[in-house]
Amino acid sequence: DVCSSDLLLGSIHVGSRDFNPLPREVEDAFESSTALVVEADVKHLDKQKMQALIQEEVLYPGQDQLWNHVSKETRQNLEQFCSTYEIPVETLAKMKPWMASVMAVAMSMKKVGTNPGTGIDQYFLDRSEQAKDKKRAVEIESADSLFKLISGLADDIQENLLADMMEAAARWPERINRME
Repeated sequence: DVCSSDLLLGSIHVGSRDFNPLPREVEDAFESSTALVVEADVKHLDKQKMQALIQEEVLYPGQDQLWNHVSKETRQNLEQFCSTYEIPVETLAKMKPWMASVMAVAMSMKKVGTNPGTGIDQYFLDRSEQAKDKKRAVEIESADSLFKLISGLADDIQENLLADMMEAAARWPERINRME
């Protein structure tokens, strides 16, 4: 039984349809809440602003490519990762390492049956708009501030993020099965 007016639930950005409904305590806490606090409110993004941000913070300009910013080993590992998950590696070549990791992860997770549309944040953002007493969504950080923060990391740190994400991806099918 939830005995507090606040409930903290961690973000799970991707999930499967089997995640829902959530435990009754979580659903009850949501129903009795007046607001929903999320990492970023992805339902109300300014699409034009995000397009400009992607050009500025996500993609390399001109002829510059990901391969100029990562080691030969990371490139080989990414090419192997993309081959394993049937992801065209060319789709990542213009992206900065942090975004290449996000996209590679998203595409590989989709291949193992998960979907960003079924994550916890998305689930509650959808529910908050459908609730008869529409709940106010409060974001902790904006998507653009997050993009700028991560994009501002040094190349070697971004490369480490990419390497870590590829390593973690190998264990996802097992982890997802345990969560269901």
